[in-house]
Amino acid sequence: MNSTIFRYIFSAQFRSMLLVSVSVFFIIFLFDFIEVMRKFPAADFSEIIFDLQLTFLKTPQTFHEVFHYIYFVTATFTLWHMCHSNQITILKSSGSSPQQILFPFVTFGISMALFWILILQPVGLFSAQNYENAISSEDSRNTNRDIWISYPGDEQLIHINSIDNNVIDGFQLIDNSCGEKIFARSGKLTNDSVNLEDVVIIEKDGTIKSLPTFKTMRHDRAYTTAIEILSVPAKKRSIYSLIKIIRFQRAEEIGLKSYELALNNMLAICCNFILFAIIAAIICFPINRYKSKTNVAIQVIIAIIALRFVNGFLETFALSNVIPIWLASWGVVFILLCLSVAVLIWKEM
Repeated sequence: MNSTIFRYIFSAQFRSMLLVSVSVFFIIFLFDFIEVMRKFPAADFSEIIFDLQLTFLKTPQTFHEVFHYIYFVTATFTLWHMCHSNQITILKSSGSSPQQILFPFVTFGISMALFWILILQPVGLFSAQNYENAISSEDSRNTNRDIWISYPGDEQLIHINSIDNNVIDGFQLIDNSCGEKIFARSGKLTNDSVNLEDVVIIEKDGTIKSLPTFKTMRHDRAYTTAIEILSVPAKKRSIYSLIKIIRFQRAEEIGLKSYELALNNMLAICCNFILFAIIAAIICFPINRYKSKTNVAIQVIIAIIALRFVNGFLETFALSNVIPIWLASWGVVFILLCLSVAVLIWKEM
């Protein structure tokens, strides 16, 4: 494929992406504005302006969460238009293969993935934080839920239900080195210890001890840094801070599993941009020849939905140390990629 055709297809996607993105953004904005107006009814013009400001803070967060689906709609619409205007037929008759036709779509998908992970995702999180600062109290903003930590290595596995301003609700520690288990109803994080309350200790021989208070000690810099990290949930971290956290846990051998899972999920979403370009081709290429073959697209979409449900189970297994983190994040993506490529080769190439 020559550069002129590549630029034409690339620019066609850009125009479609811009149109769809603007449309979706204003639809999200409208629904967010209705939700904000319901929470904060406006009695005068100044309160309406305040609601509009809150909506502008809220909308970028939702927009960045659905951005990869916006690209899927864009790629499908562009390919569908090229099929119905016989552009795909002309390109094939001039010697362009399906791989060459897909190349501008994959390239554009990579560009959108980089834009999403480097710019849009941090902006969305920053906007969401400002929105929460505007409507919430300090106490409720800092709640971090469902935390998994292994320290050091996998010898000790810790699960915390929630942390709010260093106050723990629900603490579990499993020490594989000595076979001891510690359960506590609540606790308090300090710079060098975890002070637990209403504690139950199950020793290796099965002996059960009940204690009103119990203190676990960690006199090192790594533990203090880990406590600081826990002040912000993994889902509210940008790509830049998550990379720093992963580097820290690799250097100090502290496993912050939820943060590692969040980073892998973020990178997996980037791969979805490429995956969606291939799926769009599966949906649209048969239209160019036989409409009856579109049942292949329906089968692929059903398979995608079914495999997406598996994601939640895999993440739970990964946080529980049953399977590796990378398998939970990348397993479904790899299966879908292989399935999509196989169907595309079988039906079109």
